[in-house]
Formats: sequence, structure tokens, C-alpha cells
Amino acid sequence: MNITDKLKQCMEENDIDLYGIADVELMKDTYSSYKEGGEMRLDQYFGKKLEITDIDDILWIGKAVSYESPEDSEDGHWWIDIIVENKKDFGELTISEEEIKSINVR
Repeated sequence: MNITDKLKQCMEENDIDLYGIADVELMKDTYSSYKEGGEMRLDQYFGKKLEITDIDDILWIGKAVSYESPEDSEDGHWWIDIIVENKKDFGELTISEEEIKSINVR
């Protein structure tokens, strides 16, 4: 039995969603590789600890606490909020997909 079959079996037996676990390797890729291929879905990073490099080459490290889809945002872009851990007293960063140069799951 391969890993995909095992995940499906666990999902059926336990009625839980394990796709997030299966996507861990995929999510280690950077946002820039996705950006070349089209839209980036920032919702997949919700609840995860991230390293985001913005277009000004500033590194932001923190946990994603919310996101906004293009359908919900006024400008039609993805937005994500993280609680910043690597900049003392910064608080929460709200950043759009247009401002993200790369994003990695820690």
C-alpha cells in the first residue's frame, strides 16, 4: 500500500482530513514558483508558521492568523495576516499576494 492509499484509508476510517499532511512537502516550495504558474491560494497557509520575504527583501516570520480571498477583498487579491515574531513589538502584518516575493512554511 502506497502513502496515498494509506492516507485515504485513514481518512475514511477516522473521518478526518489529512490532505494538509500530504501537502507538507509541496508547501515547502516558495511562492515565487507558484506565482509563475498563476494564482496563489494564501488560504493554504492559515494556521501555519511562515517565513515571508516581501518585495523589498524584508523577512517576516510568524504564524498566519487570517486571510482574505480575492472574492472577499476590495481589490480582488489574496491577503494574509501573520503575527510577527522576528520584529520586536511589530504585532500583526497584513500583506497581499502582490507584495510577497517568497513564502515558506517553517
